[in-house]
Amino acid sequence: MTNANPLDDTTTGRITQALALATYTATPDYIHNKALRTLAKLGITTTALGIISYANLQDDNPDNDPQAILGRLEAEMAAEDEELSPAKTYLLLLGICLAVGVLGKIDAVLTNKITQALRRAGVRKPHTLLGVLAGGAVYVASTSEKRG
Repeated sequence: MTNANPLDDTTTGRITQALALATYTATPDYIHNKALRTLAKLGITTTALGIISYANLQDDNPDNDPQAILGRLEAEMAAEDEELSPAKTYLLLLGICLAVGVLGKIDAVLTNKITQALRRAGVRKPHTLLGVLAGGAVYVASTSEKRG
Protein backbone atom coordinates (compact mmCIF):
# COMPACT_ATOMS: atom_id res chain seq x y z
CA MET A 1 0.00 0.00 0.00
CA THR A 2 1.29 3.45 -0.89
CA ASN A 3 1.93 5.83 1.98
CA ALA A 4 0.50 9.04 0.56
CA ASN A 5 0.73 10.76 3.96
CA PRO A 6 4.34 11.84 4.47
CA LEU A 7 3.36 13.87 7.54
CA ASP A 8 4.03 10.96 9.88
CA ASP A 9 7.22 9.62 8.30
CA THR A 10 9.55 11.12 10.91
CA THR A 11 9.47 11.27 14.68
CA THR A 12 9.70 15.04 14.43
CA GLY A 13 6.69 15.03 12.11
CA ARG A 14 4.63 12.88 14.47
CA ILE A 15 5.52 15.02 17.50
CA THR A 16 4.79 18.20 15.55
CA GLN A 17 1.37 16.92 14.49
CA ALA A 18 0.49 16.04 18.07
CA LEU A 19 1.69 19.37 19.48
CA ALA A 20 -0.01 21.35 16.71
CA LEU A 21 -3.34 19.64 17.33
CA ALA A 22 -3.02 20.12 21.08
CA THR A 23 -2.24 23.84 20.80
CA TYR A 24 -4.82 24.37 18.05
CA THR A 25 -7.52 22.78 20.19
CA ALA A 26 -6.46 24.67 23.34
CA THR A 27 -6.51 28.16 21.81
CA PRO A 28 -10.04 29.09 23.04
CA ASP A 29 -8.80 28.79 26.64
CA TYR A 30 -6.08 31.38 26.06
CA ILE A 31 -7.19 33.65 23.18
CA HIS A 32 -10.72 34.95 23.65
CA ASN A 33 -10.87 37.26 20.61
CA LYS A 34 -12.16 35.21 17.66
CA ALA A 35 -10.13 37.09 15.01
CA LEU A 36 -6.90 36.71 16.99
CA ARG A 37 -7.70 33.07 17.68
CA THR A 38 -8.15 32.48 13.93
CA LEU A 39 -4.77 34.11 13.25
CA ALA A 40 -3.15 31.99 15.97
CA LYS A 41 -4.64 28.81 14.49
CA LEU A 42 -3.39 29.80 11.05
CA GLY A 43 0.07 30.39 12.52
CA ILE A 44 0.01 27.03 14.32
CA THR A 45 -1.00 25.21 11.13
CA THR A 46 1.57 27.00 8.96
CA THR A 47 4.38 26.44 11.46
CA ALA A 48 3.52 22.75 11.86
CA LEU A 49 3.45 22.16 8.11
CA GLY A 50 6.78 23.95 7.75
CA ILE A 51 8.45 21.87 10.45
CA ILE A 52 7.03 18.63 9.08
CA SER A 53 8.11 19.52 5.54
CA TYR A 54 11.61 20.38 6.73
CA ALA A 55 11.84 17.13 8.72
CA ASN A 56 10.80 15.14 5.67
CA LEU A 57 13.40 16.91 3.52
CA GLN A 58 16.08 15.79 5.98
CA ASP A 59 14.83 12.21 5.89
CA ASP A 60 16.73 10.06 3.39
CA ASN A 61 13.96 7.50 2.94
CA PRO A 62 13.29 7.42 -0.82
CA ASP A 63 9.71 6.22 -0.30
CA ASN A 64 8.60 9.57 1.15
CA ASP A 65 10.38 11.81 -1.35
CA PRO A 66 7.77 14.23 -2.75
CA GLN A 67 8.69 13.36 -6.35
CA ALA A 68 8.41 9.64 -5.62
CA ILE A 69 5.02 10.10 -3.97
CA LEU A 70 3.80 12.22 -6.88
CA GLY A 71 5.06 9.61 -9.35
CA ARG A 72 3.26 6.80 -7.53
CA LEU A 73 0.03 8.80 -7.32
CA GLU A 74 0.21 9.67 -11.03
CA ALA A 75 0.81 6.02 -11.89
CA GLU A 76 -2.14 4.91 -9.77
CA MET A 77 -4.39 7.54 -11.31
CA ALA A 78 -3.30 6.56 -14.83
CA ALA A 79 -3.95 2.90 -14.03
CA GLU A 80 -7.51 3.70 -13.03
CA ASP A 81 -7.98 5.47 -16.39
CA GLU A 82 -11.36 6.82 -15.38
CA GLU A 83 -12.36 10.41 -16.00
CA LEU A 84 -15.23 12.19 -14.35
CA SER A 85 -17.39 14.49 -16.37
CA PRO A 86 -17.38 18.14 -15.28
CA ALA A 87 -20.85 17.70 -13.78
CA LYS A 88 -19.72 14.68 -11.74
CA THR A 89 -16.56 16.50 -10.68
CA TYR A 90 -18.49 19.53 -9.41
CA LEU A 91 -21.05 17.31 -7.67
CA LEU A 92 -18.21 15.45 -5.98
CA LEU A 93 -16.62 18.74 -4.87
CA LEU A 94 -20.00 19.99 -3.62
CA GLY A 95 -20.48 16.76 -1.68
CA ILE A 96 -17.05 17.06 -0.11
CA CYS A 97 -17.69 20.70 0.85
CA LEU A 98 -21.06 19.80 2.37
CA ALA A 99 -19.53 16.89 4.29
CA VAL A 100 -16.75 19.11 5.65
CA GLY A 101 -19.31 21.75 6.66
CA VAL A 102 -21.60 19.25 8.38
CA LEU A 103 -18.72 17.53 10.17
CA GLY A 104 -17.37 20.93 11.27
CA LYS A 105 -20.76 21.84 12.72
CA ILE A 106 -21.06 18.49 14.50
CA ASP A 107 -17.53 18.95 15.88
CA ALA A 108 -18.38 22.45 17.15
CA VAL A 109 -21.58 21.26 18.86
CA LEU A 110 -19.88 18.25 20.47
CA THR A 111 -16.88 20.29 21.58
CA ASN A 112 -19.21 22.87 23.13
CA LYS A 113 -21.18 20.21 25.02
CA ILE A 114 -18.03 18.43 26.22
CA THR A 115 -16.35 21.66 27.37
CA GLN A 116 -19.51 22.72 29.23
CA ALA A 117 -19.62 19.34 30.98
CA LEU A 118 -15.93 19.58 31.85
CA ARG A 119 -16.42 23.10 33.25
CA ARG A 120 -19.30 21.83 35.41
CA ALA A 121 -16.97 19.07 36.61
CA GLY A 122 -14.46 21.70 37.71
CA VAL A 123 -11.99 21.69 34.82
CA ARG A 124 -10.78 25.29 34.40
CA LYS A 125 -9.29 24.87 30.92
CA PRO A 126 -11.40 22.22 29.14
CA HIS A 127 -10.08 22.98 25.64
CA THR A 128 -6.56 22.41 26.91
CA LEU A 129 -7.57 19.03 28.33
CA LEU A 130 -9.23 18.09 25.04
CA GLY A 131 -6.13 19.25 23.15
CA VAL A 132 -3.80 17.15 25.29
CA LEU A 133 -6.02 14.10 24.82
CA ALA A 134 -6.34 14.65 21.05
CA GLY A 135 -2.61 15.31 20.63
CA GLY A 136 -1.75 12.18 22.59
CA ALA A 137 -4.17 10.12 20.52
CA VAL A 138 -2.70 11.45 17.26
CA TYR A 139 0.86 10.68 18.39
CA VAL A 140 -0.03 7.15 19.52
CA ALA A 141 -2.01 6.45 16.33
CA SER A 142 0.68 7.78 13.97
CA THR A 143 3.44 5.96 15.84
CA SER A 144 1.58 2.64 15.86
CA GLU A 145 0.70 3.08 12.16
CA LYS A 146 4.36 3.71 11.35
CA ARG A 147 5.47 0.60 13.26
CA GLY A 148 2.61 -1.60 12.06
